[in-house]
Amino acid sequence: MRELLKHGPSIESTNNNGWTTFNSAADKCNVDVVRELLKNGVSVESANNDGWKSLNSAAKEGHVEVVRELLKHGANMESALKTVGHLSSQKLKKATWMLSKSC
Repeated sequence: MRELLKHGPSIESTNNNGWTTFNSAADKCNVDVVRELLKNGVSVESANNDGWKSLNSAAKEGHVEVVRELLKHGANMESALKTVGHLSSQKLKKATWMLSKSC
């Protein structure tokens, strides 16, 4: 991963849907990649073409550890809530509530 960050494409590169490696790592619960990308300056608030953010994906999938990392690095829960439908908003609220009880 570090070699790719040194010599590969920009960490903000997107596919046709605006999805970044960071969004994908959060969606797939790859905490190590999420942390490494955050250390290398990726925007915690990056969103795809539909406004879907990494925080939305992590919460939707129930990836509490990723949600914790994103919030710790400044992800805006209120902003994320505005970009998703009711079901994902409820999951995001639940994940955030769980984190507040475990810290």
